[in-house]
Formats: sequence, C-alpha cells, structure tokens
Amino acid sequence: MNSTLANIKAKRTWLVHDLVVWGTGNTAALDLLLAETPTLSGELYFNTAFLGDSAQSVEFGQLTDHRGHQLPSTISQPHIIIRPRSNTLACLIGHETDRGFRIARDSASIGPAVVDLLIFEMGE
Repeated sequence: MNSTLANIKAKRTWLVHDLVVWGTGNTAALDLLLAETPTLSGELYFNTAFLGDSAQSVEFGQLTDHRGHQLPSTISQPHIIIRPRSNTLACLIGHETDRGFRIARDSASIGPAVVDLLIFEMGE
C-alpha cells in the first residue's frame, strides 16, 4: 500500500511542536560466546550485549500536542514523521510501540536537536 495513502487513512493525528532530543544513538554491540564446562557434554551459549545506548525513550502520555492537549498513553499502531527545526538531525531508533518510541540526535553534532513530530494512529 502507498504510505501517503496510508497516512491519509489514519484514524487520529497529533502535531507535537519543539521536542528537544538530547539522546544519542551511539551503541556498541558486543558478541559474547560463553562456554560452560562443568558437565561432560559442555555447553556453548551465544549472546549479544549492547553497551553505551543513550537513545531517548519517550512515552506518548508525556507529550502535549500543538493545542495543549495531552496525548493518550497508548496509540494503536503509531507512525511518526520527524520534521527537523534545527540544524541537528534526529531519527527514530527501532520501531514505534503502542506506548512510545525511542529517538536520538546525530551524535556528531554539538547540542540537542529540536524537532516537530507528526504522529498518526493507524489503528487495527
């Protein structure tokens, strides 16, 4: 389906002005290999650890729209479009959830990013 058409068919929309994004998206993913040898068979475990993640977590209930109304605490299948208001860029980290999202600014820039958010509820 065309994403523009999907945005037009959204159930509810909110415009949030001047969100300050201070978190950065710098992460280091370390691959871990653990060996357990107290038993005869021995076992091998593989895992990934994320270090240094400082992306900003935002819940919808913390936001206020351009009319001064608080957003609902849950939004069914949200979709967010970021509109930059400063020279520092920002982006979503991962996928939006029904309760919120994670956002980060460009780590190479000095200072926070200021953005407007257009939030669509796509619904069921």
